[in-house]
Amino acid sequence: MSVELYREGLVSIGKAAEIANVSIWEMLEILARKKIPLNYYSEDLEADIKTLEKVLK
Repeated sequence: MSVELYREGLVSIGKAAEIANVSIWEMLEILARKKIPLNYYSEDLEADIKTLEKVLK
């Protein structure tokens, strides 16, 4: 159920892991086994880079 919700873009990977009662790392493994791509876009990367820049200053 949580995998399908994630695949459809209805929940984040964190929420999908919470629903499935597994860690985010375990959810990543589940998604990889099922060949479900991560919902990670260039905007997410840009936001992550900005956060890292702030943290590392």
